Amino acid sequence: EKVDELIKSHLEKWRFERLGYIERALLRIAFSELLMLKEEGKDNEFFIKRLILDTLDLVECYTSSKESVKFVNGVLGRVSRELFKNYEDSIHI
Repeated sequence: EKVDELIKSHLEKWRFERLGYIERALLRIAFSELLMLKEEGKDNEFFIKRLILDTLDLVECYTSSKESVKFVNGVLGRVSRELFKNYEDSIHI
């Protein structure tokens, strides 16, 4: 539930219940991994970007939707900037 609440707090103009099953599942996995990176002190930008890029690849593979990729990228960018204060960059797709 902690992960779902974190996801909900980073959705802009979107309800959690409206997310597709695939987008919701991949966001849950990515948010869990981001929390684990933070817990382990791995705030290196490489780890964060790699996680985001891998998640975006999966979203594109399983949804074939550029809109879903952009949406997930935005959500992951917002949470990454909040969790990792030194993370300023965003992934340009």
